[in-house]
Amino acid sequence: MQLKYGLIASAMVLASTGVFAEEDPMTVTYGNTIKVVAPDGAETSVHYNQDGTYSVTNAEGTVNGTWSLNDQKQLCSTPEGGEETCVDVDWGRSVGDTWEAKDAEGNVTATISIVEGRG
Repeated sequence: MQLKYGLIASAMVLASTGVFAEEDPMTVTYGNTIKVVAPDGAETSVHYNQDGTYSVTNAEGTVNGTWSLNDQKQLCSTPEGGEETCVDVDWGRSVGDTWEAKDAEGNVTATISIVEGRG
């Protein structure tokens, strides 16, 4: 399911957002858009909000949920009606950055970018 893929990809996205330990590591995402493009060209937009909520939107629709940080080392996301998923975080991305997510075999699973503004 493409929408579920978007949720997984959003976790990978935030596994790379820039910050220092005493700051809110999610600041770069507030008011901006995480764009995830699958190898087949399908696009997903992810919006994180300062109040601990997020939305993931693609051609299948929109899923809302909540997020939290676990010791600022893991990002945990829980879609409405779903189970919490946590991923280790390696902070270090900024607005305008684009990078590729890869699986264990080195295959590109998505192209990810942080786009200024909500789109």
